[in-house]
Amino acid sequence: MKGKVKWFDSIRGYGFLLAEDGNEHFVHISDVKYSGYDTLIIDEIIEYTLSKYETGYKAINLKKILPTDDKEVNFHKFLEECLTNKELEVAAEKGKGDIQIEQAVGFILKETSPFKVIDYGCGKGRLLEGLRTLDETCRNNLTYIGINKEIPSEAKSIASTYAIKSEFYTTEEFEQIDLKVKYICLINVLHEIPLNELPSRLYHIFKSLEIGGWVYIHDLLKLIKGENVFVNWDSEDIAQLFDPASFDIITRPHHLTHSDIGLTTVAAQKRASTNYSINDLTIKCNEIFEFKKNKILSKIEELYNLPQKSPNDVAHLQYLQLLNTNIDRQIRESEILRNGQYEACLLRDDIPNPYDFEHPVLGDQFYGRGTELKRLRNALTEGRSVAIYGLQRIGKTSLVENVVASKIGSSQENIIVKINMFEVSETCLSYINFFSSIVEGLCDHFGTDYLQAKEAFSMYLKSTDITELKHGFKKVIKEVKIRLNKKRFILFIDEFQDIIKAFEYAKKKNVANPLNSEFIRFIGSMAKERLIQLVVCCRYHIFRYDKEYDFQLLKMMTDIWLGVLDERSAENLIRRPVNDVIKYESQAIREIIVLTGCHPYLIQYLCYELFEEAKRKKVALIKETDVEYIVKKIMTEPISEPKFRVLCEDFQQIDNAKPWELLLVLADFSKNTKQNMSVDDLMSKYKSDFKRKDTNFEIQQFIELLTKSRIVQEERKDNKLFYYVLPDMLRRWLRIYNCYQKHLKSF
Repeated sequence: MKGKVKWFDSIRGYGFLLAEDGNEHFVHISDVKYSGYDTLIIDEIIEYTLSKYETGYKAINLKKILPTDDKEVNFHKFLEECLTNKELEVAAEKGKGDIQIEQAVGFILKETSPFKVIDYGCGKGRLLEGLRTLDETCRNNLTYIGINKEIPSEAKSIASTYAIKSEFYTTEEFEQIDLKVKYICLINVLHEIPLNELPSRLYHIFKSLEIGGWVYIHDLLKLIKGENVFVNWDSEDIAQLFDPASFDIITRPHHLTHSDIGLTTVAAQKRASTNYSINDLTIKCNEIFEFKKNKILSKIEELYNLPQKSPNDVAHLQYLQLLNTNIDRQIRESEILRNGQYEACLLRDDIPNPYDFEHPVLGDQFYGRGTELKRLRNALTEGRSVAIYGLQRIGKTSLVENVVASKIGSSQENIIVKINMFEVSETCLSYINFFSSIVEGLCDHFGTDYLQAKEAFSMYLKSTDITELKHGFKKVIKEVKIRLNKKRFILFIDEFQDIIKAFEYAKKKNVANPLNSEFIRFIGSMAKERLIQLVVCCRYHIFRYDKEYDFQLLKMMTDIWLGVLDERSAENLIRRPVNDVIKYESQAIREIIVLTGCHPYLIQYLCYELFEEAKRKKVALIKETDVEYIVKKIMTEPISEPKFRVLCEDFQQIDNAKPWELLLVLADFSKNTKQNMSVDDLMSKYKSDFKRKDTNFEIQQFIELLTKSRIVQEERKDNKLFYYVLPDMLRRWLRIYNCYQKHLKSF
């Protein structure tokens, strides 16, 4: 098929193609990257095929068709250069050799009397590492004040280790206290402050500076990959933030770090009290935003006619921001601020909903999972095969694809072939089908050089002898291994449990050399011989199949269990996708965390509905009452039922639904949030209601599965175990739909 890109957002990780017949087709960033591209650009012509995908179809095997007009070709290349800007390294070494910190510390080297320094956006204590190099007299006179959204333990530890007098406040606490300090440092922080919050933040910063004190701002002219959702500032922009009647301003030339990233430095000394109010700063910021907009647009116009300019030119990154992060929307934000209509106008109907609870997420929208990411990277680096277990929509595929998209997935290190058994369970039914899919994947990676391998393998496809098929496939893989040199061949099988569906279809259609348990053992033997490296994503009922079909595969693999997110990552998943559009009250975030139990799927689902409601009401602040309203609405809509059943289906398919029955007993007992039930009561009610004769040891294993998935939370009180349903939305839904009684009747 052929179509053009209607829109694509590499930050959110998806977009849509408009086919020649007028239909729109979903495209995910993972398939863009598997096709060899980093992003798609609006109006690009794309050739692609359609593949079955969960609720419909998606575009795969993408191929960009370049325009023929010379000017269009040049501009296309320029856009491609902007949007595929490789990740830049920032000089962030601590202490010596860090040019930004050296310059900041240089401002205060000669202080001989007591003084205070505010480190606004202190992070993990980078400035503290530099301040510890001060001479003893200066360091003893210093009081360090760290300001951050959340106070990192690392910064506190550095202050304690080097005996530096210190205080720490959150940004909210800072605005409630009265401080007077000699120095205020903002190092790589200004670009992270949301535009709508900037006037208020600046007001409190300027207010905290004593007469004769200095504000020191050091920032990047180019933002590193992952920060391109922000807007950068140069010295000309920054200088306009200060009241010229109150500040003497010094701007320094744009220094270059060893990584060729431009740095901007502005120092302003306060000579008199400033009369700037928050309203004055709002007007000033809006003037700056308009100035920045015109400056960027004029540079873009220049670059349109000169697309051959170096990709290191600052304006390339500014153009990247315009395309990739909708700087025009941020400019509109400033216009709304000026007119005092922020909440009423910001949420236009055409703003896409950034919460996606139906597809894997990549890049900046993937939060948390640091331990699991590290384990997976280490396993792949060491050549071990990996099995990733978890409920539906818990993030198994996202985990793998984020590692694949990072360094470990580089074509210089690994060759990765992906087979999604959910998509091919009705077509990939035999040894020949499966082997062909792998060889096709290898040819996609290596191109025509590997057509010879494909042709060599095709000779074996004609054979009906299973031994010859296996021998032929091994021979092809060995040939591939030789050509790979030190690279590894990784076979990624997603939705691995659905291979059982292929077994059943193959048996029903009576295909030759069907997929079966012997096939799984053969793949396992190849992994054991290090001919291939396996990564499989599975739901929990794979254990039943493993036992029933005697796979002998999972026991030889490194296992990674995915549960819910930690609370900090959950809060990031709530806030960050909409940080430049709407805000959440802290009580609302707390309520969302309790309702979802930090389950990423439930967070995305609930926040999706909250975002839609905010757009409908034209409000830009979500309160706790809004959360409760949406939850009640969700609970009463029959359309919500499949979305909750996603969380429960696995337990219904394991051990004759016994884990599911235990979950029902627990939900039926718990009339209130986090109302727990003792293990003795839980076992007793389960046995009596469902006439089960399982031993307590067997029941405890079913309970462990529920707790391992973090659908159920375990607590210990007075040396006794208690349990409750962790996602409170799920507890409510199970009770409202009377799932307990319905199952009891069917039982």
